[in-house]
Amino acid sequence: MGEFFEISVLVKTKDSSTLGKIREIIESKFTQGSDNSQATKNDPFKNHRIVIDFYSEYEDFSMFIISIENLKLNKQNYISLVKRLQIFGDLLFENNKSDEIIILGSYELSTYLLRDVVSWNTVIGSVVSKFPVVISRKMLSDKSDGQFKLVSKTKGSVALLNLKAQDIF
Repeated sequence: MGEFFEISVLVKTKDSSTLGKIREIIESKFTQGSDNSQATKNDPFKNHRIVIDFYSEYEDFSMFIISIENLKLNKQNYISLVKRLQIFGDLLFENNKSDEIIILGSYELSTYLLRDVVSWNTVIGSVVSKFPVVISRKMLSDKSDGQFKLVSKTKGSVALLNLKAQDIF
């Protein structure tokens, strides 16, 4: 088994209908298992085993973790891959206008970094600053002296690289 890059989708809701729609979007963009033969030729996740987990034990939010085996980020491909994740994020944001959603990326650290989290305020207040890839609807307040580098901005979201988090290259 190889190393997994994890995409954590945190949603400030416990509503089962909303979470069902989000699960449908996730499963339409990420084929679970090792048979990704239906993925397009240019799909960066083709030929990677994918596992999707759901966590609902938090006080006022829920989380999906999409684990992609052996996905290697490097200085040559990270902008392209982050932009692909941002397109996915834009789709989630567009289909869930009333719920707060944030997308975080790291190598196998999601559950560790979220271990002490109990509420959405904790996520926004401290946890986001620990993840190397952050995609959100709007620019985060950067009170940490240039901690976040803007990778990409669309009409619906911003993608940030956290320069003080886990080294992903």
